[in-house]
Amino acid sequence: MEQQTQPLYWDKHRIPVNLTIIFSLLVAVYGLYNFIQGAGPLLLVAGLGVGAYSWFTNPRQYWIYPDALVVVYGSPRTKVLSFSNVSHLEMRALATPDRLRVWPYQGRRIVLLARDPDKFNEELQQALDDYRKVNPVLEATSEEVEVIPPNSVSADDGRNGSD
Repeated sequence: MEQQTQPLYWDKHRIPVNLTIIFSLLVAVYGLYNFIQGAGPLLLVAGLGVGAYSWFTNPRQYWIYPDALVVVYGSPRTKVLSFSNVSHLEMRALATPDRLRVWPYQGRRIVLLARDPDKFNEELQQALDDYRKVNPVLEATSEEVEVIPPNSVSADDGRNGSD
């Protein structure tokens, strides 16, 4: 089986510069200066901690493959969302900039802030439709996933008072 290495489409995150990392590194530098002067390492540790957290949690790029959406965070972190787990896409246009939401069957929804949200939504929807044409068996609704068979309920329904 040959693995595809190039995405069908990709886009960068809407905000090109992560200001949180810049400010946290400034706090870390100030904390290092204070630590050298004899103060505690609190500002140094806090600045580095917030910078690391921001590095690993703020997305940089979004890649669309034939069978998955990949969200690239700070290296080495990536999140792969298989199309077999995608329920639907939702484009939100409010007073804030357009946001594309990906609703999985299982897990938390993912909010994508691409630079060109309309084009990205179009490409992602096309890739999802193409995947579902090739893999119709994997298409399921959330109601089908949550069905409880009737024979799994006991006869006394737990009302006999025993624990």
